[in-house]
Amino acid sequence: SLCLTCFADGDPVPEMFWLKNDREIVSAGQYSIKNESKSSTLTINHVTMEDSGNYSIFVRNKHGSQTVIVTVSVYKH
Repeated sequence: SLCLTCFADGDPVPEMFWLKNDREIVSAGQYSIKNESKSSTLTINHVTMEDSGNYSIFVRNKHGSQTVIVTVSVYKH
Protein backbone atom coordinates (compact mmCIF):
# COMPACT_ATOMS: atom_id res chain seq x y z
CA SER A 1 0.00 0.00 0.00
CA LEU A 2 0.97 3.62 -0.56
CA CYS A 3 -0.22 6.46 1.70
CA LEU A 4 -0.01 10.17 0.88
CA THR A 5 -1.04 12.64 3.60
CA CYS A 6 -1.60 16.39 3.40
CA PHE A 7 -2.00 18.65 6.43
CA ALA A 8 -3.85 21.95 5.95
CA ASP A 9 -5.43 24.45 8.31
CA GLY A 10 -7.57 27.51 7.69
CA ASP A 11 -10.66 29.46 8.65
CA PRO A 12 -12.99 28.38 7.27
CA VAL A 13 -11.68 24.80 7.21
CA PRO A 14 -10.48 24.12 3.66
CA GLU A 15 -11.88 21.48 1.32
CA MET A 16 -9.31 18.96 0.04
CA PHE A 17 -9.39 16.99 -3.21
CA TRP A 18 -6.93 14.34 -4.47
CA LEU A 19 -6.12 14.02 -8.17
CA LYS A 20 -4.07 11.66 -10.33
CA ASN A 21 -2.78 13.12 -13.58
CA ASP A 22 -5.25 16.04 -13.15
CA ARG A 23 -8.32 13.78 -12.69
CA GLU A 24 -10.15 13.68 -9.36
CA ILE A 25 -9.77 10.46 -7.38
CA VAL A 26 -12.90 8.97 -5.85
CA SER A 27 -12.73 6.89 -2.67
CA ALA A 28 -13.59 3.51 -4.21
CA GLY A 29 -11.90 0.29 -5.27
CA GLN A 30 -8.19 0.41 -4.58
CA TYR A 31 -8.39 4.09 -3.52
CA SER A 32 -9.34 5.13 0.00
CA ILE A 33 -9.53 8.77 1.09
CA LYS A 34 -9.77 9.69 4.77
CA ASN A 35 -10.55 13.34 5.47
CA GLU A 36 -10.14 14.76 8.96
CA SER A 37 -10.41 18.33 10.25
CA LYS A 38 -6.82 19.30 9.33
CA SER A 39 -5.63 16.47 7.10
CA SER A 40 -6.48 14.20 4.21
CA THR A 41 -4.87 10.83 3.48
CA LEU A 42 -4.99 9.00 0.17
CA THR A 43 -4.29 5.26 0.45
CA ILE A 44 -3.68 3.16 -2.65
CA ASN A 45 -4.01 -0.56 -1.98
CA HIS A 46 -2.39 -3.30 -4.09
CA VAL A 47 -0.03 -0.82 -5.79
CA THR A 48 1.10 -1.70 -9.33
CA MET A 49 3.24 0.00 -11.96
CA GLU A 50 0.03 1.51 -13.42
CA ASP A 51 -0.28 3.58 -10.25
CA SER A 52 2.77 5.61 -11.26
CA GLY A 53 1.94 9.22 -12.09
CA ASN A 54 1.49 12.73 -10.77
CA TYR A 55 -0.65 12.86 -7.66
CA SER A 56 -1.82 16.22 -6.38
CA ILE A 57 -3.81 17.60 -3.50
CA PHE A 58 -5.99 20.65 -4.17
CA VAL A 59 -6.90 22.63 -1.05
CA ARG A 60 -9.32 25.58 -1.07
CA ASN A 61 -11.47 27.83 1.03
CA LYS A 62 -12.99 31.28 0.42
CA HIS A 63 -9.58 32.95 0.88
CA GLY A 64 -7.79 31.02 -1.85
CA SER A 65 -6.42 27.69 -3.00
CA GLN A 66 -3.17 25.76 -3.18
CA THR A 67 -2.04 22.68 -5.10
CA VAL A 68 0.91 20.41 -4.31
CA ILE A 69 2.08 17.77 -6.80
CA VAL A 70 4.00 14.59 -5.99
CA THR A 71 5.42 12.27 -8.65
CA VAL A 72 5.03 8.59 -7.74
CA SER A 73 7.09 5.97 -9.56
CA VAL A 74 6.37 2.28 -9.03
CA TYR A 75 8.98 -0.19 -10.25
CA LYS A 76 8.81 -3.95 -10.71
CA HIS A 77 10.88 -6.00 -8.24
